[in-house]
Amino acid sequence: MLGLALALGLAACGSDDVSSDSISLPAATDVMPTVPTETTAVPTSAADDPCALVEDSELATLFAAAGAPEPESNVLGEGFGECIWASDNAYLSVAIVPEENFQSDFVDQLNVSGPVESAALGDTAVSFPGVVGIGRAEGGGTSVGFSKDDTGVIVAVRTGTEGNPGADLALATKVAESIAAQL
Repeated sequence: MLGLALALGLAACGSDDVSSDSISLPAATDVMPTVPTETTAVPTSAADDPCALVEDSELATLFAAAGAPEPESNVLGEGFGECIWASDNAYLSVAIVPEENFQSDFVDQLNVSGPVESAALGDTAVSFPGVVGIGRAEGGGTSVGFSKDDTGVIVAVRTGTEGNPGADLALATKVAESIAAQL
């Protein structure tokens, strides 16, 4: 059937030779898309692995007595992620949110203690009293938030069971500066 249709089509085009030897079909490689032999890594955002943003040396400073506990990572999708290390005497969390949510959900709605003076964090850096994170605001400790490009970051630190505002601010700022250098 296909041969008859091909012969009729060729005859209509003025060709008298309908033998299969005269028909030139493109090679499969001429019409098939090529499949790359190498793949490249798909870029990920900081929210995909917020735990990886904290250096071991920073964990050792905060959790010196007993060592850092295993982190609890919560990747929430769409640019939201959080990592929490918690023990009886120390707490550290890193929350990653889209920049617009950092501004609208944290800076515009929560009590801001004041700006954080840090060239590494830029002019968007602020501190919050207490531990602030995604869906969380608790007393004790201090949180530092900043935005860089399209990413908002909140680092919360509580030393001891009640926190120490001065020490917590210094530690949160140090961790935030390290994260800012990685973004």
